[in-house]
Amino acid sequence: MASRHPAPSWPMDATRLPQPGIGLALAATAILLVGFCGATALFAWHVQQIGGIAGAWANEPPALIGVGAFALGTALALVAFFAVMLSVLRNAPVWHAAASVLSDIPSEPVDGREYPFGDIQPEEYVLKPVEGGWWFGLKAKNLHYGFRWFGIPWMTLVSGVIVLVIWRYTDNPRAIKAAFTCFLAFACGMMCVIFWYLPKMIKALPFAAIDLASGVCKLGPEPITSIPLDQIVAVQLCACQRRRQDSITNGIEVNLVWQPESEDAEPDMQKYRRMTLMFIVGPSVCRKARLAGELAEKLGVPLVCHATAEHWRLERRAAKLRQPAQIKWPTFGKKLRTANL
Repeated sequence: MASRHPAPSWPMDATRLPQPGIGLALAATAILLVGFCGATALFAWHVQQIGGIAGAWANEPPALIGVGAFALGTALALVAFFAVMLSVLRNAPVWHAAASVLSDIPSEPVDGREYPFGDIQPEEYVLKPVEGGWWFGLKAKNLHYGFRWFGIPWMTLVSGVIVLVIWRYTDNPRAIKAAFTCFLAFACGMMCVIFWYLPKMIKALPFAAIDLASGVCKLGPEPITSIPLDQIVAVQLCACQRRRQDSITNGIEVNLVWQPESEDAEPDMQKYRRMTLMFIVGPSVCRKARLAGELAEKLGVPLVCHATAEHWRLERRAAKLRQPAQIKWPTFGKKLRTANL
């Protein structure tokens, strides 16, 4: 299952990709860490004032619950802070084709006008060998177990503990307790429904199945598009700012670029056609960009980088002129097909 070209025949360059929003993420995790630390210290001081752990357990158990909850929040915020810091430190240069290679490929994003499936930006993409070729897409099995078998029990447990504390250790009227319990049950139910349907939505995200034996690349989801491997010319990293009326998401599109044969080209169609396989956001820019480079290597085509600082400057300017993005939600009535090699 070697690549079609053992070594690149085009000039190479190395670029340290900008990480949009990394400063904001670092500041947000730092604020959360300071806030949770302060709340933990305040609850611990209160427990000490009412007689330590034994006194709090006998007279005010919610104080102990508060110490434990905020201590757990402090630990999680600390992990998030160090994860963001590690992403900054590990942002090594990414090797790609020089700017002169395939310079006529469009540098504007493919999906800049609409959100594929809302704000879902999964991380677990893989490039794995399969019988007869390679498969690039989402490792949905881990997300399936994570969302359903961790998210739902966790939400139910937290909601149950909150309801127990409200009914046993507060002096509010029964009507207020009942109203809060109903609201919490509704919110928990909605979150459980979201956790249950997220894997189905994720399975509708794009994938590429490379069949080396037949020389075809199948692009999904439905309808499956089959492209001869000799028509694929590049894998593209493209800066993209997706705007909605209430939010802005900065990320990098990983686009598959192919050039149809002249007899297959439609009138008024651009020279190249592109399809977004992955949208990189957050602290995984460098790692996922290398995964895109591996995909380009397996296909034997250059990795074209349109996500430099200069491309980001132009994209932010162009994004202001585009219409706000629309959300495209998948339908669950039809069973999605997958490409079998």
